[in-house]
Amino acid sequence: VPTTELDVAGTVKATAFQGNITGNVTGNITGTASISTTSTITADNTTNAARFIPFVSAATGNLGLTTDTNLSYNPATNIFQQMD
Repeated sequence: VPTTELDVAGTVKATAFQGNITGNVTGNITGTASISTTSTITADNTTNAARFIPFVSAATGNLGLTTDTNLSYNPATNIFQQMD
């Protein structure tokens, strides 16, 4: 299948589309879509700063990450801390 690049400002309408969309999308996507997202995680083991711990709401499934701003971890001291 050939690759087609499209750089458009405005509205794009397709009566049928199959394939992947990569890059940045600004605006609304309407219709039926299967969306897959990924996150980049970077290790920072020495910074002396509060880091918030990510949580998920279930053990399996397509889940988003959340944090609790009342609980942090400092990688420089290896201490978990309850925030005020």
